[in-house]
Amino acid sequence: MRNKILPELPEYEHAMSDVYCGLVVWESKHKDIFGTRCGRELYYKIAEDHFSEIAKARSLKHAYYTSQTSERSMRNTIRRFEALGFLERSQSSSDLRATQLIPKEALRKVFKSHARELYRLINKHFVMVHKTP
Repeated sequence: MRNKILPELPEYEHAMSDVYCGLVVWESKHKDIFGTRCGRELYYKIAEDHFSEIAKARSLKHAYYTSQTSERSMRNTIRRFEALGFLERSQSSSDLRATQLIPKEALRKVFKSHARELYRLINKHFVMVHKTP
């Protein structure tokens, strides 16, 4: 049987909209990254790979071909991230033909700031229960 309590609570809807709006405000403060749709997409692709156990660096080819934006737009966004000191390109150790995108310390600081903001917004409205292994 499905739990029908949560969707009917106006407090829950208010809390979720507050979390979402808070993240949008945080992103607007980081316009150098989130200034374009392509910049936002690239940021989340790199963050996903950075925090996953599977891969530690995004393949340049994968960034181009899985994007919802044009290859040219993605290329320009990658160059902009490099110029801002957020990314560096590196040759893959397993395949010298492949280039990987590696987040620099400046981008890792943005990841941490983003995570802290999300945690702050969620703690404002919800009780966090930490799971012990």
